Amino acid sequence: MHSVTDYANRLGLSPKSISKHFQKLGAKTPSDFIKNRILLEAKRQLIYTDKTVKEIAFELGFNDPAYFTRFFTKTILKSPLQFKKEY
Repeated sequence: MHSVTDYANRLGLSPKSISKHFQKLGAKTPSDFIKNRILLEAKRQLIYTDKTVKEIAFELGFNDPAYFTRFFTKTILKSPLQFKKEY
């Protein structure tokens, strides 16, 4: 699940309500939180498994491995393969 709406539906709340809870806690936006969790899991799998970038992309819910690579590279400033080689 990559969107706040997906989580809101599962929790029986509105996306706006979730955003307000995050604001009260002084946390990042819910979408930033979701993106950070996806990146954290991607890093973990790149470091500790022998899975390919393509396998990791599909496991994390990306339909296109190239989109996953762009998403990862934009935030980490390294491609998933470069990141994996360094660790």
